[in-house]
Amino acid sequence: MSAVPWISLTTDYGLTDGFVAACHGVIARIAPAARVIDVTHLVPPADVRRGAAVLAQTVPYLPVGVHVTRDAEGFTAEVLTVDHFGNVQLAAPAELLDPLPADLRVGPPGPTPALAAVHGRTFGDAPAGGLVAYVDSAGLVAVAVNGGRAADLLAASPGDLLRVSG
Repeated sequence: MSAVPWISLTTDYGLTDGFVAACHGVIARIAPAARVIDVTHLVPPADVRRGAAVLAQTVPYLPVGVHVTRDAEGFTAEVLTVDHFGNVQLAAPAELLDPLPADLRVGPPGPTPALAAVHGRTFGDAPAGGLVAYVDSAGLVAVAVNGGRAADLLAASPGDLLRVSG
């Protein structure tokens, strides 16, 4: 595995303004050694399914890294790890979760119905057996079940894509 981190960008930002450049600028400030692959910035506006499909088609050919697609309603990110307790860590920084509302939906992108979740800080923010999306100790978005295993409930494994939306 390369010591240089890889980040791929798949967005609906278009190419006629500075949004893509701003993304590159933020990445350069936070992780100057990171290499960025622009998958596309021409996903139709708010077309979550298309963005997820493009990302799913592309991820198998990309180096191991952070692969996220974002829109106004939420984001789709790769599952990085599943811990001993079944908590699912996503390749998504906290900044993607911060603007989302208290009531969320989490599941694979596409036609499969997403499950209800809460945007919380601790497992106790969700009812027993309920999903909670939170920022873990590494500063990444994670999904857990209060008293259960999110990986089992979501049928999620490392490398899978999960969609988190408001």
